[in-house]
Amino acid sequence: MNPKYNEEKNKDLDQGWAWVIMVAACVAGIINGLLIYGAGVVHVALLQRFEEDNAYTALIGSIFTSLLSLIGPLASMLINIYSCRMTMIVGGIVMFIGFVSSFFASYNLNYILITYGIISGTGLGLCATPPLVIIGYFFHLKRGLALAVVVSGAGFGMFIAGPFLQALINQYGLQGAFLVLGAISSNQIVIGTLMRPSDLENRHKTDLKRKRDMDRMTSKSNNTIFYTLKNLLHFDILSDKSFMFCSLQYLLWSIPFSILLLHLTNYAVLQGSSKENAALLITYMGISAIFGKIITGLSVGHNGLDPVLLNFGFNGISGLLTILFPLYSGTFQGQTIFALLFGFYSGGLTTMINPLCMELIGVSKVSSGIGTMYFISGFGYIIGPPIAGFVVDNGGTYEDSFILCGILFLLAAVFTLISNNWRIPTKEIVAVSLENLKDPSLSIRNDELHPDGHISMEIHPTCNSKDVISEYSDVAEKNADGSPNNQDRVNMKSSYEKFRHNLSYGYKAVDTLLNSSDNDHILEQDLSIDECTHINVQ
Repeated sequence: MNPKYNEEKNKDLDQGWAWVIMVAACVAGIINGLLIYGAGVVHVALLQRFEEDNAYTALIGSIFTSLLSLIGPLASMLINIYSCRMTMIVGGIVMFIGFVSSFFASYNLNYILITYGIISGTGLGLCATPPLVIIGYFFHLKRGLALAVVVSGAGFGMFIAGPFLQALINQYGLQGAFLVLGAISSNQIVIGTLMRPSDLENRHKTDLKRKRDMDRMTSKSNNTIFYTLKNLLHFDILSDKSFMFCSLQYLLWSIPFSILLLHLTNYAVLQGSSKENAALLITYMGISAIFGKIITGLSVGHNGLDPVLLNFGFNGISGLLTILFPLYSGTFQGQTIFALLFGFYSGGLTTMINPLCMELIGVSKVSSGIGTMYFISGFGYIIGPPIAGFVVDNGGTYEDSFILCGILFLLAAVFTLISNNWRIPTKEIVAVSLENLKDPSLSIRNDELHPDGHISMEIHPTCNSKDVISEYSDVAEKNADGSPNNQDRVNMKSSYEKFRHNLSYGYKAVDTLLNSSDNDHILEQDLSIDECTHINVQ
């Protein structure tokens, strides 16, 4: 397709309403960061108010933070069925209900577990995925910049979380603080209304609907639900070893991260710091996390650094910092050094979830990829804080817990390194365009290419040898202007029949057998696609 047509179809890509989306997603990140990183302050307040054991009280905060991740697949499914906008609005409503209910239930710790831990946590989980997903729909060449701005919002929320939550509790008490948090969370509803679907998001929804319709017609009735969920959640990503090992490393990372997030302030108090100074540690983490998120977001942008390599390095450094923390945690200055360094690297790690999914599975499956990573890491958020609380309640020390945290960070780095063994190298080919299609009996109706009979197309390989291309290699397309198109990843098929099958299901017409050893060679195939209903042209 010619550049003018692409420009008309993607008029808000990297421009126009995309900047409104970036600002809205950034504000959503501020609210999410405030609520997530304020969980430690709420934990201390719950301990002082109800005087229950550390492990059970920590369970409330761990459920709240874990649902941020565990709700990921549900959020992904809602995004695929409806939109980022609708998912964000529903999440804001649920979170508002949870915090307001906590205001009325703050006299009973069991009720708070339900209202604050479960209900508010569910709303938070629904609001966490849309800001990351929608950036992929509205940005391409400037995605690194946009991602840096969005994730820095979470860093700013982390920056203000400690002092802000502590000031709220000092001024209004825990009960009043819940009511204020409910008012703040309701702003996610407004943010959701700004997230209007892009052309790319609408096309992906259309493709998913078409696949669901095909499954209903071709599958048995008792398998219809399975095939529908398969298309909505993209279960095929679970067979991608590289993606799954990266997801498992986030599980190993989330266990120690959740322990530090929830128990750092209480540990600082036990070490002799005041509650106000302990809350400041979260602020210091937030300050450095902002820089970590911005620098990482810019580093992994278009033609940037490898997110897998950065992930490995950040996990390794975080592990060393945490293992050595008991040696210098006796003073507030030492605690501050740890908070600043750990905040920088943890901020960078949370930023790389989106680039990793983009790199490994592409934007068409990025919502499912992010949801899967969140879901798997959510189990770490559940078991992490209670483990540390159990250790302390049964004669252990926080120092023991932090050494365990450091070991898990290092193990996460190893898993990241292992994932690289199954990583498929990206090869670039030009996308099929109107100029490539030779048969004149082709027409575009409703943004779809409708062929009659046989077509012939030209594919220009950019690789030097067929030996570097495996049977199911990952390929990236090129835009009409020659720049790489990272909006999608498609499997390169090695057989003519599979290529025909792909066309008949409306995938991009760029899959073919690359058997050229010459960069200038033009591969032509005459394809019979009588049964093909349409071909999507991007």
